Amino acid sequence: MLDDGAHHDGGAGDGDYGGQIPAFPVGTTVNYYLTASDNGGLSATNPVGAPGSLFSYTVTTNSPAPFQYDVLLGRPTDHSIAVSVLSSHDLLAYVEYGSVPGVYPYQTATNSLVAGTPWGVTLDSLQPNSIYYYRLQYRASGETNFTAGLERTFFTQRAPGSAFTFIIEADPHYLDNEPPVWQRALTNMLADNPDFLIDLGDTFMGEKYYKTNSYFLSQAGIYDTCRNVRQQFFSLAGHSIPLFLVNGNHDPELGWLLDDENPTNNSAVWGDQAREFYYPCPIPAAFSAAARMPIRIWAAVCAAPTTPLNGVTRSSSCSIPIGTPVRAPRSRRIRGLGRWARTNTTGSSRRSKPARPRSSSSSP
Repeated sequence: MLDDGAHHDGGAGDGDYGGQIPAFPVGTTVNYYLTASDNGGLSATNPVGAPGSLFSYTVTTNSPAPFQYDVLLGRPTDHSIAVSVLSSHDLLAYVEYGSVPGVYPYQTATNSLVAGTPWGVTLDSLQPNSIYYYRLQYRASGETNFTAGLERTFFTQRAPGSAFTFIIEADPHYLDNEPPVWQRALTNMLADNPDFLIDLGDTFMGEKYYKTNSYFLSQAGIYDTCRNVRQQFFSLAGHSIPLFLVNGNHDPELGWLLDDENPTNNSAVWGDQAREFYYPCPIPAAFSAAARMPIRIWAAVCAAPTTPLNGVTRSSSCSIPIGTPVRAPRSRRIRGLGRWARTNTTGSSRRSKPARPRSSSSSP
């Protein structure tokens, strides 16, 4: 397999490898597996049990490539939710939804989806403390009939004081762990029917990988990673579990990666922009409009909150950190705090670390 940009592997030198299985006659069942090894003598296979277990496919007659798309939910409130759709093809699409399975009395306007560019729409005027069922209707340009996607669900904000469930995951480490493990974890989450998912960061890992491959902190590399993580992982559960992303110390949105000479063109800003592009993040425009500077947003989500923050208010929950890193001068250092001071303070000499997030399925 090659990483030259010419074998369905993305950009040359980006760490993604591609290859091609030769053509076989129609009706042939092809079994295959992948193996990779590094210069240190470490190796891995996919599937993990290969060659005892294998992937397979059967060759059929030529047919048009299927439309591939994924859906992510975000910014859930008591009356609305954001829906983001990313398609492999140009499509015309709309979302239809309702409170009864298979019955969709409401729908959005039909929109044109551009391949590779997420389309976002907000479903509004919803009832609080209610389950909703929805699906995507789509068709290619030139086609007459729409095709219905799978029915998915979500739950609007529960009544204040009532029980609810959410899931926390941490340190999934894209490209640094076994992908099937993370994928299985996300799939298992669906069975719990949580109201939302909080990912605590060290997710995209650009800060770690750029040390051996600068592509990971380039603008193209950061966008590629955000897209790949969405398509390969979060899409498995994000269609029915609204997602909140937190930044980790290995993710690109670090204050010390800001560049005073190029304040709007640097890894930290590109990371912020890529997240907003590919994920329906709860980042109010008023907080990040000035020169596109990343700012850390702390949402104190407590019992009977008086100031909800764009889709993160939940009754009787603990503090939840969300957003993007604070703008911190490169020259400012606080004795004993290292990079934490440069990336997670607002200029105060006091260390202000958030309370540890906790998961709960009932009111305290």
